[in-house]
Amino acid sequence: MREPAADPTVVAPASFGSTLPDQIPAIVVAHLVEVADARGWPVDDWLTAAGVRRSEIADATDLIEPAQAVSIITAATAVDPTLPLGFEVGELRPRIYSFGMLAIAIATADTARDALAVAMSLQHSGGILLDLSAHEDGDHVIITARHHPELPHRVAVFLSEEYVFSAVCLVRSVLRDNSFALTRAEFGYPAPVYADAYAEHLDCEIRFDAPVTRLIASAEILHSPMPGRDPSVHAAAVAACRRVVGEKSTGEPSGDDYRRAVEELLQRDLTRPLTMTGLARQLGISERTLRRRLDESGESFRSIFTRLRRDRATQLLAAGLAMRDVAAEVGFHDPREFRRAYRRWTDG
Repeated sequence: MREPAADPTVVAPASFGSTLPDQIPAIVVAHLVEVADARGWPVDDWLTAAGVRRSEIADATDLIEPAQAVSIITAATAVDPTLPLGFEVGELRPRIYSFGMLAIAIATADTARDALAVAMSLQHSGGILLDLSAHEDGDHVIITARHHPELPHRVAVFLSEEYVFSAVCLVRSVLRDNSFALTRAEFGYPAPVYADAYAEHLDCEIRFDAPVTRLIASAEILHSPMPGRDPSVHAAAVAACRRVVGEKSTGEPSGDDYRRAVEELLQRDLTRPLTMTGLARQLGISERTLRRRLDESGESFRSIFTRLRRDRATQLLAAGLAMRDVAAEVGFHDPREFRRAYRRWTDG
């Protein structure tokens, strides 16, 4: 397998400030605050300095200004430069729904090649504070990540670590392949004191002092069909992402599109389901609008949630799982409560 070119020709993105929308999802900041709180760091001071209230990032899909995110990250990375903070934050994003609606758009594309195109074109709807570009070079697919040159060094390192690790987790999740690994990851900065954490988290060849930060993987992955392919959900997810980044949608999704999108989001984890409010935020619309759209499809949030739990429970019971295990899988802490609910679902 030949080496990718050292300086590949790509379409250079515009400057950092001009490519980011006025607001981005607070996904990374929300998880950073969680890590910092656990360490007892002065998070409230950072939020106050950035002009952000905790209530504004209570849900990782809430929107904040990019400058506010950078302010909070700057403060956090200054506390202890010996910590692999980007990886710690990235570890909090193993579930696909924590990547926001962008992950749904990626997961429901036709092929991995289509998914990559969506990821690049709508990258900032996922709260990414880097400028990403992708291209093929022979046997490899290469994603290049650039940051604004005026960012503090520690912030740039944090963003690179968090993005790279999160991207690998996302690929494994949407392809349903936990064995996926990059061929190589190159970073456009010197090795930090905790350099061993890179190989530990990414499980691939690591290079520092590269001209630019790049992720390199086998191009064969681009031919992979997406296990979660769903054209209707994909259309609704792409439309929602476009609204976040301020692009015009090429058509208003129907009530059925929103119903399918809600099903997709809820099915990701029935043990910790999203609320109606959380779903609306994921889809980039108000709760009132989502309720109206679901009414158009002939269902409600409650009826969809009940149907998904009932169907999943029936499937697991037929497979011979114990009642208590089935109860836990569909979000019940008490098996007796589950039994009563299941009788209502099947007898009604």
